[in-house]
Amino acid sequence: MPYCNSPKIKMTSSSLLPQTLLFWTCEKYPSSKDWRNLRESVLRLAKKLHKCTSQRYLRHYFVHSYNLLKYTNANELDIMAKKICDFLDNPGIYIH
Repeated sequence: MPYCNSPKIKMTSSSLLPQTLLFWTCEKYPSSKDWRNLRESVLRLAKKLHKCTSQRYLRHYFVHSYNLLKYTNANELDIMAKKICDFLDNPGIYIH
């Protein structure tokens, strides 16, 4: 996520944040049919990411008591949520 300048966001988003989002989303949508359409799958993950950044909460998949976004700057999460919202409002610009 190139627009994130916080070291904590970069550290989390480098692998753990998207991995955790994917785990939770796969648990919610376990059927392989749910993942056949790449566009829908990307949008589903983006919506989940938007929800997490807006609520400033993403529960660790294995350590349920840990919020991965707990120490992330709230202003930076708001900026991230806004950018994700912009993407969701017009995904055709990014997904063809």
